[in-house]
Formats: sequence, C-alpha cells, structure tokens
Amino acid sequence: MFQFLNQVFLPLALGAAAIPILIHLIRRNRAQKVHFAAMQFLLDSSRPMVRWLRLKQFLILLMRILAVVLLGLAFARPYFPDKQVPPIWKDVQKEVALVIDLTASLYARDHLARLKQEVRQILRTLPQGANVSVILAGAKPRIIVEKQPISAGLVTRIMSRLTPGYGSGRLNVALQMADDLLRGSGVLVREIYVLSDFQKTVWPADDSRLQLSSNANVLIRPLAEERWKNVGLIDARTGDKKNRLWACSVRNFSTSRITNIDVSLFVNERRIGRKRIHLDPGEIRVVNFRPSRLPAGVLSGYFELVSREDEYSPDNRYYFTLQQQDRIRVLAVNGESARGAADELFFIRKALTVPGAPFSFEERPVNHLAGVDPRAFDVIILANVKGVGRRFGEALNDFIREGGGLIIAPGDQVEPALFNRLFGTLAPAAIQKKARNRLDRATGDLLLVHRPDHPIFQPLVEAGTVGLTSSVFFQHWILKPHEGSEILASYLTNHPALISHTYGRGKVIMLAFPLDAEWSELPVKAAFLPLVYRMVEFLNPKRAREGSFETGQPLFLADRFDFSRPEPVQVRKPDGTVLRLPRDGVIFAETNLPGLYEFSQGHVRSIFAFNVPAEESHTELIEPDKFLSLIDKSNEPLSPDRDEASGGLSARETESQQKLWRFLLAAVFVLLLGESFLANRTPR
Repeated sequence: MFQFLNQVFLPLALGAAAIPILIHLIRRNRAQKVHFAAMQFLLDSSRPMVRWLRLKQFLILLMRILAVVLLGLAFARPYFPDKQVPPIWKDVQKEVALVIDLTASLYARDHLARLKQEVRQILRTLPQGANVSVILAGAKPRIIVEKQPISAGLVTRIMSRLTPGYGSGRLNVALQMADDLLRGSGVLVREIYVLSDFQKTVWPADDSRLQLSSNANVLIRPLAEERWKNVGLIDARTGDKKNRLWACSVRNFSTSRITNIDVSLFVNERRIGRKRIHLDPGEIRVVNFRPSRLPAGVLSGYFELVSREDEYSPDNRYYFTLQQQDRIRVLAVNGESARGAADELFFIRKALTVPGAPFSFEERPVNHLAGVDPRAFDVIILANVKGVGRRFGEALNDFIREGGGLIIAPGDQVEPALFNRLFGTLAPAAIQKKARNRLDRATGDLLLVHRPDHPIFQPLVEAGTVGLTSSVFFQHWILKPHEGSEILASYLTNHPALISHTYGRGKVIMLAFPLDAEWSELPVKAAFLPLVYRMVEFLNPKRAREGSFETGQPLFLADRFDFSRPEPVQVRKPDGTVLRLPRDGVIFAETNLPGLYEFSQGHVRSIFAFNVPAEESHTELIEPDKFLSLIDKSNEPLSPDRDEASGGLSARETESQQKLWRFLLAAVFVLLLGESFLANRTPR
C-alpha cells in the first residue's frame, strides 16, 4: 500500500482534477441549428462520425484530468513503506556482512575448500558499489573488512585471510557484531551471510535466541551436508617417573563403527607404547599405558591416534607436560585507587603477596582493562567496581561459565541499578540499597555464619572464628539473592553478607561489603587473611593446575619469570618460531597453535601444553531451519519517522530509495503529448 511523504498535496490534486472539467464545460462550442431541405439526407451518415468525435473529446478530457492528478501525486511523493521493497529507480545498492566460521572444525573433510568456494561465489555476484563487511568467527571474533566497496583487490585480500584457527567460538557473538555494523545503514538492502559447517557447538548450549535489529536478511551457507567421521582424544592422565599409570580417553564421535585405531604414547619425542582399538558409535574408551622406562629430565609429550577412517585431524594428538601450575593466578580490578590504606586493594594486596603465598597477584585499574583476557587468570576480584566495558564483561561471563572463579566486593562506588543491569545473572544477588543512610562507626552489625562446614570457613571455625563474627560492619549493601544462590553468612539483621552460586562450570562469591577498612573492621582482624585465602582457593578451577590448556588461552608468566632481569624471556612455539617477549609481556596470548610451548630465561625453563578444545570434535549439526529459528529479526519502531534502535530507514530515506515521483512525471509528460496530439486532430 502506498504512503505519501507530503500528504498536503493529495487534496490539492483531487481539487485540481476539477479544473479540466470546468474548462471543458466553459469553452464548449454551442452549435446553432439551421434547418434546410438537404440536411435530412446527411443525418444517417453523420451519426457514427459524431459518436467517434465525442469519444475523442472524452479521451482528451480524461487525459487532462489524469495529468493534473498525477502531477499532484508526484508532488505528494508516494513510496512503498515495506522495507523489503528494493530500490526502484536506480541500481540495487547492498550492504552485505559475511560471518565466516573459522573454528577448528573447518579442518574436517572438505569444509575449508567449500568455504572458499562459497565466499568467492558470494563476492562475485555482488553488484558494483556494494559495501562489504567481513567478520571472522572464532575464539575471538574479529572484523577484518568494514563497509568497503567490493573490488577485485578486496576479494583477494578476503580470500587470503580464510585460514581456520584451532579454537572454538560462537556464531551468535559474530552475528551480533555484523548486526551492529549494519544497524543505521542508509542502504535499504542489507544481507548477512553466515558460512559455517553449523556444528552444534557453534551456538550456546541453552539455545538462547539472538535479537537482531538491523532489518538484515540472514542467509546461511552450510558447508557440511552430513556428519563427518571423527575419532579423537578428549582427555589424558599422565603419570610420573615412578612408572605410574598413564592413560588417555578416546571417543568415537561418528554414527558408525571405526576400526583399527592405533593409539600411541610419546614422551620427549620417544614412543613409549602403542595399542590398537575399535570403537562403536559414541563409545569412549580409556587406553592405559604402563611405561617401563622414561627419559630423564623434564617430561612432556603427547598421546596420538591414527585411523584411516578419521576425517578430522586436529584432535588426533593430546599434548601434556608434567610441570604443574603451582600458583593460583589472581587478577584484582581496582574500582577506587588511592594512596595508602585508602586504596581499595591495600589489604587484598598485602594478603595475597605475603612471602610464600601460593598466589600470583596482578592488579589493574578499572579503566585499564582493554586487551586483558580473563582466561590468563584463575580467579578475578572486582573490588568496588562500578562497571566494566562491554568486551571485558562478555569475556568475564565466558571465563566464569568455562570454569573460572570470581569475587565481587561492592563498595561506595557502586550504583545498584547500573550494577544489576551490567552483571545480571552473573552475580549471585541483586543490589537493592545501603543498609544505612550514612556511615556511623559508633554502630554496626555482626556476622552470623550459616555454613560453618563450608570450605571457606573450616579453618576459621576450627580456630574459634577469631575476628570473623566479632568484626563490626558499619555499613553494608542489602542484597536480594537470585534463585539457586546459597547464603553462606548473614548479619544479625538477617541481611545476606556472603552469597555464592555456580555459573556454568565456574563459581562466584559475592560480599555485601568491600574488602577495604572503610565499611568494616574485618580487614584488620586476624580472620581476614585466612578468609581471603580460602575464598580464592575455593574458587580456583582445577583445570588451571593441570599443565594443559586450550588453544587461544593466554598464559600468565609473572610467577615463572622475572621480566625485570636483563635476560629476555624467549618462547619456542610448536611450529618452531622463536619469539623474544617484551619487558611488559607477562601475559602471553599467542597460543593459537596446538602443541608444546617452551619458555626460557637463562637457566629457567618451562613447558606448557595446548590442545584443541574438545567441543570442536563433535560432529552433530544444527539443522538450517533450527538455526534460523534462533534468530529474531523483529523490532518495534520508536517513532513513525525513524527507528533509532533498530537502525530502520526513515520515511524520507525510504522514499529517496524509490523515487516513484519520477515515474509519475514521466506519465504526465506522456499524457500531455497524447492530449496535444488528439486535441490538434479533433474539432471542438
């Protein structure tokens, strides 16, 4: 249905339609009747001519009326409000975003070859002048092309970047980035192409829906028509030099039986043992090795499987090293930096850096989190943090969901509404308000331990809770626990003081008070040090102490090497590349390849093992219809003229894409030409 940009011209057009009729009636020739004898013989022959003359006059009048009406409609600027209608007058302009899955599963079968073929075909069929954006989906989704016009050079550059990594990733994150790029674009036709093998693990396990607001049409290009055959190593348990049991877990991810699978153990590049197994569909087998002799020195190596039927190779090796991560890596985010004891981290810093403490401590101001990857640490402390940036917040959510630990200690810098909006279900509770209108050190509350058997309280209870229940809290936040959270301690007023819950595979502890001495006496009591120690140890994920990491996970090296020494820290990557780390390179993030990374500084040497994420081994696929059903493209306009939230076009922008008024003016011109032609050949 048409709509009009300038509706004031509609009544004017209808009124103007009466003008040709009035002129026709006013200027009509009035014939005078003259009777004479011969006239009677001509009447019969003139009747057809008169009828034809009247028809032409009626056509002329109709053409004049239509010309005036169409001229008025042209001034009213009609357009189709449907945003799916492409531009009419000019060539179709497109804004296209390509979301390309480059996770490790692209190494399966012929997925990579099909990916390159599909990308080349899409780029080849785009019209000249189309703007292209490319987002590579992986462990860290990144934009490699942003709104650039299509060209041969651009196609070459895009094709050269299509190399899969060895990590896992989620398509919903990359899709959101594409949606952000297209939202607000002035181009009417917007398309998002999703190219993936649509492995089931590319979407969150809870099948959460993604809301898109750019009005883009989502088109999918599946790279796998059916599940591929895969048998892979999913875990390992290493022994030591005392000839203990060594074992690895092998799984058949396929829907058919796989036979003649050779599994070997290599230690320091030497084969220690080999076994042959057969696996039914979905079967998991633990393969044990009892090596009689082991090489001397540092032990590292890998389990390896070989199968002719296997169509995915990155999970055919599982690397390990016997060096254990003996310190818990802690990142403390400072929400209120100050001098001396007024600093938010003053007491935490003193507690976690005591000589001999089993912690590696790193602190950052809240405004210096750009580029920090939470996965480089085991436990993160948010000390009086008002809020964090979007990227760090998303990375923090993933970090906890994958098994990390978090302590939230809100203080006077926190705003309840903002905190609840930013941290949502990540925090065990919502913040409501402060317990008191003002801080009064003359009055306060005491703690009551609900779970004395909990790991964080056991040493304190055994010591008589010295300083814990006797500490006075002059101020605290009133917390409303979320469903499923556990209250470990509360105040005598029944307000929760310490709450914990499980988030994914990780754990979160939230306090109703900060960790400085502004609101309580706890930091200066004897109970503070063991309480902090036990909280951090309770939250520490065991996976970080196994000596084996996932590709893409950063390493924190400050507990292994002294970066203030003149000797540089060097690393040999699995591909043989040797790098010298800068003085500020305490976090090493170039762990994108599976294998063994050897770090050295003088006589100090450490080896770390990195393996492809086990979720990349799965072969179960998402059906195309199911995938599209997880994407919600609906949006609600904020105003009739412009939808800022969804990036929709205004009425003026939509009309400018169509320019129907040009067709109306062309029709007026044709009608006037036709009217002139008939009028000059028709007597009045």
